[in-house]
Amino acid sequence: RTLNETVITVFVLLPLSLAKDLQRLAYTSILGLGVLVYVLFIVIHDSILNSPAEISQDVPLCEWSLGIFEAIALYCHAFVAHYNAPKVF
Repeated sequence: RTLNETVITVFVLLPLSLAKDLQRLAYTSILGLGVLVYVLFIVIHDSILNSPAEISQDVPLCEWSLGIFEAIALYCHAFVAHYNAPKVF
């Protein structure tokens, strides 16, 4: 694991972070967006395949609990942290 982290850091992240022109990062942003769309389609496809044949009153479509506030706080912090990573870490 340590070897993988070191290799990825030295050969992928370090050259990207030392770039003087941020235009080089446009390709990785497009790649990340493509992966995000791919994962979205996989999740939707999997949910369609594994959904029950009939939706009855016994199958909850959505359940609300107080855990939603923890999730919102986590998502907001993750969104802010990726932009302000040097300040957070």
